[in-house]
Order: sequence, then C-alpha cells, then structure tokens
Amino acid sequence: MEIVNLNEINPKDLNRDYRDLMKTTFPENEAVQRDDDYFLKKHIQNPFGKSIGSCLYDDSRLVGMYLFLRWQLWHNGKITNALQNVDAAIHPSYRGGLNFGRLYKAALGQIQDNTFMFGFPVEEFKSGYLKFGWKQLQSYQKRIYVTKLVSLLNIKLYKTKNHKAISGNHSFGKVSENDIDNYLSSYKSESANKVMTNWNVEGLKWRLSLDQDLSIEIIQDSSTVHGIIFYKLLRDESFTRLSIYNSISLKNDKKYMSKFLKKLIDEKSVNEVSYVSANDDHFNNNFVKIGSKTQNFIYDWCNNTETDEQEISERFSPSLLSLDRLVSD
Repeated sequence: MEIVNLNEINPKDLNRDYRDLMKTTFPENEAVQRDDDYFLKKHIQNPFGKSIGSCLYDDSRLVGMYLFLRWQLWHNGKITNALQNVDAAIHPSYRGGLNFGRLYKAALGQIQDNTFMFGFPVEEFKSGYLKFGWKQLQSYQKRIYVTKLVSLLNIKLYKTKNHKAISGNHSFGKVSENDIDNYLSSYKSESANKVMTNWNVEGLKWRLSLDQDLSIEIIQDSSTVHGIIFYKLLRDESFTRLSIYNSISLKNDKKYMSKFLKKLIDEKSVNEVSYVSANDDHFNNNFVKIGSKTQNFIYDWCNNTETDEQEISERFSPSLLSLDRLVSD
C-alpha cells in the first residue's frame, strides 16, 4: 500500500474515488450522495485555499484518506490561517493496524509552522486525537428550543433519521455583493475582540454550494443590509425544526434579526429551534429551552511558535463559525 499526498493527485480522478470511498464509509452523508462533484467543490474550489491531506492506495484503489479543510480566522485585524480536520476515512476492510496513524502523520508533514488546527470529533474518536497531542479547548452546546409549549406534546413526532429537508434559498436578494462585503467588514470591526471566520461574499457562495438544503437570508431594508443568517428547515410529518447554523448582525441590527426569525417561524410553522451560535439573546426571551446537545471542540498547533496561541485559544469560540459538520441534525 502507498500513501500519496493530495497535491500529487489529479483532482478529477480523486473526485470519483473520493465519492466511492465516502459512500462506503459514511453512507449517511447526503451531500456526497447527491453531488457527484462534492470533493471538487469542497476541497479544490474553496476560496480559502485548496485542502491539504494524504490518501492511502492499495494498488490503484483509494482505501483511506485524511484531509484538512482550509479556513481563515479573523481577529483584531489579523488573519490566522487555520485547518479543520474534516474527512478522515478508512475503508472498512482496511481498518485496524497503523493505517490511520500513517495517514495522519503524512498529512501533518505538509502543514506549515504555526498553523492553527481544529475539529469537532464525536466522543468515540476524541481519545484518538488526544493521543496525537490535540487539546480539548471546550465543548459547545447546541441549544434546543420549542417555539410554543404545545410543541412539547408533539416533540416525539420529529424522527432524526426520517426528516426531509426543505430545499434551501441561495439568493442574496436585491442588495449588491459589495454591500454584503461592506457589512461583513463592519461586523468584523465591531467584533474585533472575537475570533471568527474571515467571511466575504465568495466564501458565502462557496459555503452554500456544499449543501443544497442550506439557506441564506440577507436581511435587508431597501438596499441596506441588516444581517446575514445561515439556516436549514427540516420536516417530519407535522413537525418542523429550524436549525440555525450561524448569524451575523451588528449590535444595532439585532431587532431586524429577531423580526426575521419570528416571521420565518410563523410562516413555516416551526415547532423546534436548534442553535449553536453565541447570540443567545435572539431566543432566550421568546422560546422555551428544553435541552442541549454537547459536542467536543479540540485544537492543536503545528510546530507551535506560541506567538498567538494563548490569545487565540482564549477567544476562539467554535460557535462563531459556520463550519463543516458544526451542526448535526
């Protein structure tokens, strides 16, 4: 068996092999099942940069991979390059032994010094990352609300495995892309003490291209932007869940965000809301919290020079990012 670095492989060839491996390893991944070019969109066309990683081949057959997705983080006017471990897969017939460790080390060898790496492993895989030297910075909570007390009576109608997503809205409305970029710049300036994704219009378009069910709403009044929100609507029989992935709004615009959410919930007859962002004030006074789901957040530095580790680690909140697999419904 041979390990080959991602940048040495023809992307179109790997696109086919990636799809076959992911369908076998993660059959529940709907995005891969529906989009034949998912690998190219996610790992090659990413405006933050092409992914880094390693692939394991048995002769000409792809049987394993370990891929890092590129991101840029924004903090106090500075950009920090970051990598998220997103696609670590081994074909069921090749699990065990040293294959996973070999792939991980080969991928790590391609990463430049002082690169921030992070991920959101489920509990069963957390120990493996800690063994490799990753640190658990924090756990985040996906808060779950009901919009009306009567929804509690119907809560069992929502079956996670049987829901159907409502096709998403990818339109930016009447505002210009320049207006959206300006709003994002204002948000980053107002939130300078936080660490967040260095979003721009191209980044928003790319994120939407990865999920046809993900919606974006540019909250606007005439030609003025008042907020941006990523969300998904999922329905099972007579029960509807609104999953909010991320919201961006200036302090003076929060009323517009709340107004939009209330209208959406009313028009779509939403019974339950799940939310992981830091802006809990959108919900605390309007809905009934019924629980939460905790997921681990881990990080590491590649050959850390300690220049920004303490500050980034203290201020980095995974709930401020709209990242792959941040929300699992």
